[in-house]
Amino acid sequence: MASPAHSRPVSSDPDLILEPGHGLPGHTVDALLAEGKIDEARVELERLIQEGIDSGPGVQVTPQFWDDLRAEIRRHASDR
Repeated sequence: MASPAHSRPVSSDPDLILEPGHGLPGHTVDALLAEGKIDEARVELERLIQEGIDSGPGVQVTPQFWDDLRAEIRRHASDR
């Protein structure tokens, strides 16, 4: 992939590139597409995909996984 391992500005609008761990990752790609910056959106999407690949092993998503996740979210919400 030609994209760097870290986020980099691809627009004159500094709000388009989100720092890792902040905001919604898809926002950057959506904003670039809205500006008609197809190549930049592709590079950012590839960067996000690679970031996911590099983040560690995947998990198998099964109905039990979703049940457990919902239960964890409910527990977390009730602790607030």
